[in-house]
Amino acid sequence: MEIRKAKKDEYNEAVQLLCCGRRNIAALGIDQWQNGDPSESDIEKDIENGNLYVAEENGKLLGMCYIGFYENDYDYVYWGSFPMGEYVVMHRVAVDTESRGKGVFKALVKNAEKIAKENGKTQIRIDTHKGNSVMQKALKNNGFCRSGVIYLKNGDERVAFIKILD
Repeated sequence: MEIRKAKKDEYNEAVQLLCCGRRNIAALGIDQWQNGDPSESDIEKDIENGNLYVAEENGKLLGMCYIGFYENDYDYVYWGSFPMGEYVVMHRVAVDTESRGKGVFKALVKNAEKIAKENGKTQIRIDTHKGNSVMQKALKNNGFCRSGVIYLKNGDERVAFIKILD
């Protein structure tokens, strides 16, 4: 499995991963990603800006995630805290349903770690809906710890996680 930046001609496949992620989250009975956020235009911008990374194997995209270097939603943490330090953020994580359990998320996290270290960052931050037990389990299994609660710009509450890098 190769982790790399998404290419412009992979936009449709990336949107299909987004739709797959929406279905997987909806199956948990929660509203995260169900209101059009993230949008297809977010995926397009992520590709154009070089922030969308994909897991590819045998010509098929198995998963994706956005990696960035700052998120103002993380400026304030409620009922917890983030330690001081510079970080990368992971957002828009989606893994093809057929590829779940095959190490795709782990590979995406390892890529985020590599990018963070190459850029002098000491942490990875990510958040998810409090009802997204699948993502929370995946985060804990990949070395993330719950940090508290954040509120997105639109007021939605999310559980924040952090991974401190060596």
